[in-house]
Amino acid sequence: EWGVRINSMLPVYVFAVSLFAYSMSIRQSRSLYEQMMQLHGAHREEVLAKEHAIRCEHRALEAERQTADERLQQRNRYLGAMCHDFGTPVSVLQMLLLMMRKRVMRDLRRERQDAAEAEAAAEAEL
Repeated sequence: EWGVRINSMLPVYVFAVSLFAYSMSIRQSRSLYEQMMQLHGAHREEVLAKEHAIRCEHRALEAERQTADERLQQRNRYLGAMCHDFGTPVSVLQMLLLMMRKRVMRDLRRERQDAAEAEAAAEAEL
């Protein structure tokens, strides 16, 4: 009689064990899915934080580059003004030196010419 009962109940036991294993598998799957979703969310937050840091660093570098360009332009304007301010007097001095050189050369030529004429007049008197 026990053999008949066990044989007739065996499919019910197998079904119950299978149902228990299936429910455990579903729980484990859900738990694994939740863990994966948490990891995915954490990874997404990390990626967003890194992207934000990169954008901030890029903005900082761009601001530094722009500041350096502005300083370079200011320096170039200052040097241009200084060159103009010093260039004009230097040009005037160069022009004056050239005029003085021409005058000195003209005076030397006159002195030589006058000396040559005086020498010729002295020779003519003799």
